[in-house]
Amino acid sequence: MAKPKPSKYSRARIRSKVRRPKRAGASRGWMITTIALVLVGALLVVVSYQDRHTNDQALPQPNKDHWHAYLGVNICGNWEPAVPAFEGRDGSASRTGIIAGIHSHADFLIHDHPFASDESGKKATLGRYLGYAQTQLSETSIKLWPQWVPNVDRKNGESCPGSKTPAIVQYKFGQLNKPWPTKPASGNPADHHIENGEIIAVYFLPKGYELVQPPGSTKALANIGDLGGQSAVSTSSTTAPSSSSSSSSSASSTTSTTKP
Repeated sequence: MAKPKPSKYSRARIRSKVRRPKRAGASRGWMITTIALVLVGALLVVVSYQDRHTNDQALPQPNKDHWHAYLGVNICGNWEPAVPAFEGRDGSASRTGIIAGIHSHADFLIHDHPFASDESGKKATLGRYLGYAQTQLSETSIKLWPQWVPNVDRKNGESCPGSKTPAIVQYKFGQLNKPWPTKPASGNPADHHIENGEIIAVYFLPKGYELVQPPGSTKALANIGDLGGQSAVSTSSTTAPSSSSSSSSSASSTTSTTKP
């Protein structure tokens, strides 16, 4: 006797028995990955917002704060003259283009009263100011604006004229009415955030030479012309380490007592 042909219902039951079940692990992995990506994205949004908010609140603020810092540059034992006066971001004296809120009056002071967000708060850096002054500075090299001091393009390991000892870029950040730091700073000096009442010194000298405070820096910050003769007020939260070095009262001096 012939076996009856299976109906479509019986065939469906047979297929369901041999059909492999879906793997739950793959679905769980996909869900975990999706959740992780969402959390990471949310975290990045929060961090980005906090960074923007912090910079928006950081000083100096555009069209509000008016800060001053002293900048002295010593190349091979010579204290160089003040950065030439400029108002434009291209180093020009004209105010017809984009105005530089961090600029020079040729008085050794960095006049820091930003006009825009890209030069305010944490972006008010030494590199921003020197960039406006057509000058390049890093941990390994310094190139001064030809209108400031021509033919100064030095790199670490080069020797000063008349010396065979290699020189390097070094720098210190002090504060008005505080002891001069005993040790040079580290990191990229161009990234340094300019503080009110700060004394900034950049040197190209052999390692081990005394890095003295720029002459005239205290006097310049204690009697600021565009503040009606008032003194700069320190905004730094750090305290410079003590040192026996003292500053000179001559703001026009261009030479150091010690040369390589």
